[in-house]
Amino acid sequence: MIFLKKFWTIFLLLSMTSVFFYYTINIFLGDYSFSEIRKLSTDLENLKNSNDVLENENKNLLDNFKESDKNK
Repeated sequence: MIFLKKFWTIFLLLSMTSVFFYYTINIFLGDYSFSEIRKLSTDLENLKNSNDVLENENKNLLDNFKESDKNK
C-alpha cells in the first residue's frame, strides 16, 4: 500500500519538507547563527593559509636536508 506511486510521492514530499524545516529552524534558532558561520569560514580560511605557510617551510627544510645530505 505504501509503495503506490501516490503514497510514495506524498511520503517524499513530507520527508523533504520536514528535513528542510528542521535545518532552517536549526539555523535560525539553533546553536549557530549566521555570524558564527561567517566566523567559522574565516577561521577555515586562516587555517588554510597557515597550512600553506607550514607546507612551504617543510618543503624548504626538506630541500636543505637533501642538499646537506648530498654534501656529506
